[in-house]
Amino acid sequence: MKRIMAFLMLLLLSAAGASAEEGTGRKMVRFGHYEQNSIPEDGPEEIEWIVLREEEGASLLISRFGLEVLPYHETYGDITWEECSLRAWLNGEFLSAAFTEAERKAILLHETDNGPAQNCAGYGTDGGRDTRDFVFLLSYAEAEAYFPDDAARQCSPTAYALSRGAHHVMHAGRLRGLWWLRSPGNCQYRVSVVYSGGMLNYTYASKASGCVRPVILADTELLKAGDEALPPPHPLRKALSSSRGTCMLYPRLTML
Repeated sequence: MKRIMAFLMLLLLSAAGASAEEGTGRKMVRFGHYEQNSIPEDGPEEIEWIVLREEEGASLLISRFGLEVLPYHETYGDITWEECSLRAWLNGEFLSAAFTEAERKAILLHETDNGPAQNCAGYGTDGGRDTRDFVFLLSYAEAEAYFPDDAARQCSPTAYALSRGAHHVMHAGRLRGLWWLRSPGNCQYRVSVVYSGGMLNYTYASKASGCVRPVILADTELLKAGDEALPPPHPLRKALSSSRGTCMLYPRLTML
């Protein structure tokens, strides 16, 4: 029965254009493995990543699809990226499950900026202290900078993520999900997200149906070289430095 349900989900995704071209026109790489077709006995599938930026031997990558479904934080209340349960999961369970020991050597420790420049200026909410992460999420400002418009920010959940209860809506014949950012929303118990239509907004941090699009900073040469010897440690990289994110407020929108 599970195989039948998984097959039906795959048909739905295919018909809805889920293999459609998130990241079309952008360089993509395959790195690591995670369950995606919702047929666990087949083993995890290769993770496809969109290359957001390359500089000084490092590549900033975001998963092409929404890989998992989890709340930003497991309990309701004020929370920051530093303390949220999703950050703990990404840098613990996901990091261990998705990458081999050799692959983890290619992932660089990232100095994650959670200051005002990364958040929506109209919200004025404290994003908490800066962190150091192997796996993280885009900020509000980064989601604006790396994706030129709402259409480019749209993302499809995998069949596995759908089976886990991913929020999804059809847009122009394609199945799209809501995905988390690390920045706060208009208060600390709400978090910035990208809605299924690609619009930047916010929702409750404890929402259980948000998709997770992990972000990593990887050594570009090791991405190509596989199990070759690890080079000298790469300097810590800082998140995109930009002017504070501009935003539009949508006070009449119902929280998803």
